[in-house]
Amino acid sequence: MRYYSKRDWAMKAIIAAVWLIGIAVLFFMYTDDSATFLMIYVFGPMLVFGLVLVTASITNMYYELQEEGLYVKAGFYSYFFPYETMESIHPIKGFYTPGVKAAMALTGVAIKVNDGRELVRISPDNEASFRAELMEKALHVKEIDEAISQREDKKSI
Repeated sequence: MRYYSKRDWAMKAIIAAVWLIGIAVLFFMYTDDSATFLMIYVFGPMLVFGLVLVTASITNMYYELQEEGLYVKAGFYSYFFPYETMESIHPIKGFYTPGVKAAMALTGVAIKVNDGRELVRISPDNEASFRAELMEKALHVKEIDEAISQREDKKSI
């Protein structure tokens, strides 16, 4: 089943701020007489490309529990995590966690994996349904109710 990423007010505000700052910088660059060739023909298009890349990544973010594992799609990026690499699932809150971050909310779930990436942070729309389906497909995964906060040491997971 496909689960789309939920978006909370904090992440929407951050994205809006990035866009407003980007548009303000572009406006200044293209209206200021002191703008250089490098600013107009290199930095401007790079900024536009970056804004498009960020927008594409956040508008097309979803998670699929497939037969062999979890497929994460975030815009132009995709990840696959086999069920056998998963150890536990935790609630999560805050911005900072190590590993793969594919969440558009401050809260969600973190799946501890043993493939070198430590955690996979996601924010499925229907978290209860996602957890239930994951526990059905990966019986060995431990469900831990203790939340991982943004300042928690990775050794205590």
